[in-house]
Amino acid sequence: MKKLITLALAAVFFSCSKEATPEYTVVSGKFTGAPKGKFTIKGNAFEKEISVNEDGSFADTLYIDYGGTYEMAKNEIYLHKGKNLSFELDIQNLDNITFSGDLATENKYFAQKKQLYKDILGKTTELYTLEESQFLVKIDEFTQKSNELLEASTFVIDDFKQNEQKSIGYNKEQLLRSYLSMHPFFTDNQAFQVSDTYPKSNKTIDFDNAKDYDFSVAYRELVVQNFR
Repeated sequence: MKKLITLALAAVFFSCSKEATPEYTVVSGKFTGAPKGKFTIKGNAFEKEISVNEDGSFADTLYIDYGGTYEMAKNEIYLHKGKNLSFELDIQNLDNITFSGDLATENKYFAQKKQLYKDILGKTTELYTLEESQFLVKIDEFTQKSNELLEASTFVIDDFKQNEQKSIGYNKEQLLRSYLSMHPFFTDNQAFQVSDTYPKSNKTIDFDNAKDYDFSVAYRELVVQNFR
């Protein structure tokens, strides 16, 4: 009987140990087109400098406080506790990045959405010098294509899709608000006013949502705009 109890307790302990989520994430991969050096991953109240070997490879353990969006070499990457990420990046072409590991699908989605932004909205100057009607067409197209890409993607992290749906909405709101000041600036027309049919600002946004702040860069920019 004692032996059976011991075995049962051991099984429970092993099961609990197996299910425990690590409090860290491992990033690894390789840079091409660059000598040995360092790069930095940044997040909210987080910054980690990672050394790159002579062959361009790297690996490091990150103790992150939240699952969400971080910045690396002008790219947005998604990190999550207990999930590892590997990527290869051409330092001469920062858009040329490939992902593998636990979070490959989440980060592939981010890269594809970034390309959508470039293809549809283009450069900042060109976007904000558009006439109002043209600008709104571009924003609607980008929002629609982003939602279509999201629906066509499958993710590992359970709440990623829900969080990203909100982020797409925040992105649209941030672009619409930016036009009010950016169009007069880039066109040197300080007397400019949008039409009466221009979309009104969303007054229901909660600007004190820590989870959205961790996940969405667009939400962070909205918070800055709101309290500027």
